[in-house]
Amino acid sequence: MPEFEAKESSNIAWARYDPESQTLEIDFKNSKGAKASTYEYKDFPLAAWEAFQSAPSKGQHFAYKIRPVYKGVKIPVAGASTLDLK
Repeated sequence: MPEFEAKESSNIAWARYDPESQTLEIDFKNSKGAKASTYEYKDFPLAAWEAFQSAPSKGQHFAYKIRPVYKGVKIPVAGASTLDLK
């Protein structure tokens, strides 16, 4: 499963993508840099994932290209991923 750690981002900790279900999952950071919440985005196409991966600023790309277009759903259990990390 494709994923990346966004070390340079002040807002995003990790992002994972499942191409089979077209699901994006993003772990967001709190103001202290620790993981704060995880959101899931369904019907997220592979081309959008590839653009996100290659974006120089993950936070800006999320703010302008993902958040306005795709509906995010907060995963209720802290640290729980709905994606199967095979």
